[in-house]
Amino acid sequence: MIDKLRQTDIVFVFCDGTSKHLHSSDVTEELIAECLGIMGHWVDLLESAIRTECPTWEMLQAFQCLSLSEKGKEVEKADAEGIRCVEELDDAIAQSKQN
Repeated sequence: MIDKLRQTDIVFVFCDGTSKHLHSSDVTEELIAECLGIMGHWVDLLESAIRTECPTWEMLQAFQCLSLSEKGKEVEKADAEGIRCVEELDDAIAQSKQN
């Protein structure tokens, strides 16, 4: 998607009728880093809300693909091993650190 933004000028038209023209030259490394940082905060907020409201909801595992940390790798490994929810993963990690 980032490559597509760098190749093509895009016009965003908003509900209120205003528009924004994004030139391919506007897509800088600084802008990409800023947007990814903001997106990361939204993902963290979503993960926190899901953990709070639905602590056993397995959908949380689907967000591992958005993780830029080791936690995503741990969840992916847990999926491969058949652990059904992230809380079990957290408990298994805590127990292995105690042993």
